[in-house]
Amino acid sequence: MVRVDLPGVDPGDVQLTFEGSYLTIEGERRREEPDEELLLRDKVCYGPFRRTLYIPGEIIGDEVKANYREGVLKIRAPIEKTFEEGLPQRIKVEEING
Repeated sequence: MVRVDLPGVDPGDVQLTFEGSYLTIEGERRREEPDEELLLRDKVCYGPFRRTLYIPGEIIGDEVKANYREGVLKIRAPIEKTFEEGLPQRIKVEEING
């Protein structure tokens, strides 16, 4: 599972793309028109964003689910692993005759 904090971002402004073992999250936080009389400082970053994350293993695209609630995007991306993460794996070398 991947969890991303995106407070103030409309879920319609977020796109997810999978390619091999990479997940790309793109979107845009749009500026709201503040009441200039009340605003002292604006410490929020606005504009487009893009992040690409490496996911260890091959992502099973048909089973990916994403949901957005209270500013948090959760992505469940099942993967096919060929090795157990963090553990050394011994690979048997087979001799080919001929």
